[in-house]
Amino acid sequence: MNYTFQVYIADGQEHFLHGPSGHVQHTQYPLSQTVLEWVELNVKQIRDITERLQTDLHNLLTERTERLEEPIVEGLALLNSYHPYFAYVRLEWAERLKQARQQSCKDVEKLLPAEELEQIPAILEMTQQQLRTLWHEVLDVDVSGGSIQDKLRKLYTESSSNSLCFAFQPLQLRYALIEEGIFTEVLEVRNIFNISDFFVRECLRRELRFRICKNCGRYFALSRNKNAEYCERPFAIPAKTCKEIGALNQWERKKSDSPALKAYTREYKRRFAWIRYGRTTEEAFYHWAELAKLNRDACLRGEITLEAFLAWLKLDT
Repeated sequence: MNYTFQVYIADGQEHFLHGPSGHVQHTQYPLSQTVLEWVELNVKQIRDITERLQTDLHNLLTERTERLEEPIVEGLALLNSYHPYFAYVRLEWAERLKQARQQSCKDVEKLLPAEELEQIPAILEMTQQQLRTLWHEVLDVDVSGGSIQDKLRKLYTESSSNSLCFAFQPLQLRYALIEEGIFTEVLEVRNIFNISDFFVRECLRRELRFRICKNCGRYFALSRNKNAEYCERPFAIPAKTCKEIGALNQWERKKSDSPALKAYTREYKRRFAWIRYGRTTEEAFYHWAELAKLNRDACLRGEITLEAFLAWLKLDT
């Protein structure tokens, strides 16, 4: 085998060693991130790609011409761009294509089984449904029902349908020294669905807790702040995360419900009316309004008391 694809966990991170010999890359993600992204993957887009790959593979096996490898290689690269797990499929099939080329694409139907690609979308869709159930019934911190072990036991013993339960499969693991200088279990991937299985087990073993973000509606892992309501993913505006948007929304709600804001609004309207009756000038009013905004925001931030702000509003009336 002329490529590397290994998966392990170290320092609370998912680690991937992947690439052809001599060009191995090391990428890492927070534990559970790739599983959550796996659950959110658009199955239709993956099905479209695998169907094109099956067509390209059929053309290659029919005409047995090396130039027909190119669209397959491009399709595998496109598949890989959707999720890091697909790097395994890309590397494995690149290896198989190389072997097929050495055999002049003769008698390679078993080496290049189109049904293997065909099965990916259906298995992915079923896996997503099972993982959504597992997350909601077991790992969601806002769903009551006891400890994670209690919830897990209930799900797997009382579920009306086994198809709702995530099907854990035997995994091939080895205990090895990794480049971080520690020994840990390394997953020897034999099937793309081994990877999510490996990380889900670790989430359960560590009893990680998750919550649905109030902004984007997606699950996120609770780390230090168990009361967090927003995730830190980018949302809509690239420069803003859900957490930042949530903080802005809370600030706006706090302002709208604040006695300081209500008092400021009343006084603003009252003094603006003075211009019409000649009790003040526009210049004097807008000068007061700027000072009032500064004092209002200082009150909302807790830098001055509400009583002090209300007393200031009554000055020069």
